[in-house]
Amino acid sequence: MPLRLWTLVPVALLAVGCEDEGSATMRPGEDCQACHSAEGSDREEAFSAAGTVTDGKGNGLSGITVVLTDRTQTTRTTSSNSVGNFFFRQSLTPPLTVKLTQGSTVRLMLAPAASGACNSCHRAGGAAGAGIAFP
Repeated sequence: MPLRLWTLVPVALLAVGCEDEGSATMRPGEDCQACHSAEGSDREEAFSAAGTVTDGKGNGLSGITVVLTDRTQTTRTTSSNSVGNFFFRQSLTPPLTVKLTQGSTVRLMLAPAASGACNSCHRAGGAAGAGIAFP
């Protein structure tokens, strides 16, 4: 009997830790494209670009307008949600120019993004640091 109890505890803890799985607020700051891409495990929910907008301390920021323009000059716009996550399902062809706005504050990414996997660089330990810091 105690063996069964011990095997149930990790499963219960895992379920609590993943309560946002499958929602737009899941796993802020992680590389969304690792799963949500044409090659990822969740192909049916593929994103052409996705990431998390944070303040300088890594807290997610909601209501930030994210504007991406691709190589073909196609422009897509969305806003970050309650945990700072944003994503695009519409087709985009890298490289991507990136603009973040909130009111009169505008941030431009200095170099075009080679892919839509924003959190692959903009994360703790990534090339661009933790999250897409704004402002």
